[in-house]
Amino acid sequence: MSVADEIDKLNALRQTGAISEDEYQSAKTTLLEQLETPPLEPLGTAAAEPFDVNTWVMWVHFSHFCGLVVPVLGFVVPYILWQLKKDEYQLIDIHGRIVMNWCITLIIVLLVTGTAIALLNKMLETQYFVYLTSAIYLVDLLFTVMGGLKAQKGEIWSYPLAIKFLPEARGRRP
Repeated sequence: MSVADEIDKLNALRQTGAISEDEYQSAKTTLLEQLETPPLEPLGTAAAEPFDVNTWVMWVHFSHFCGLVVPVLGFVVPYILWQLKKDEYQLIDIHGRIVMNWCITLIIVLLVTGTAIALLNKMLETQYFVYLTSAIYLVDLLFTVMGGLKAQKGEIWSYPLAIKFLPEARGRRP
């Protein structure tokens, strides 16, 4: 029922004498006050949704896939995402360190295997390079997806084969 219908009912009650003029005015004022809405807030001042740390750390993990487009971005984008919020949220700092450890480990593994295959090129057939590189990227894909999905659930998961260049936790914060 609309406010106009309510006022019409109140008016009919007043005309029949069921309510007095004062009661009519009071009830009408109450209905009209309920109808008023607060003014709209200017754009940009409304409270934004709360920052979701788990989603942010998931993207820190998944941003490693930017390296599929441009290889350097697989290291740079997670590093930037980590640096943006690491001082505000300890969980982001921990996950950023985990991802950076994996990125550095992956760079070293690719450099060592690439160099070894280049040096042993005459003894090894080209197919070994393809198999080895495919296996490395498959492990990278698997670990990155697992790390991102666990991060979204709020879990901390260190990549099993990653060398711990950066300690995952700093003692400075609570």
